[in-house]
Amino acid sequence: MELVEPLYPEKNLNEQDFIKIDARSVRTLAIPEKYQIVSSHNPRLLERVSGGMAIIDPARFWNSKFLIIIDKR
Repeated sequence: MELVEPLYPEKNLNEQDFIKIDARSVRTLAIPEKYQIVSSHNPRLLERVSGGMAIIDPARFWNSKFLIIIDKR
């Protein structure tokens, strides 16, 4: 069995490396079928919908400024 080390985001993130959205109004995210959230966002607050994932509870989901997703396709 191959051991895989967990992934953690860096402490100091550069805003230039991210896509800026208005978290107050965005309710659906274009996330691939197979993904991994590396940031502290709770994936249980997402629900699969046509075209991505719907945020079920935005106030609880956006606990961090940066959402980091790894495409696992």
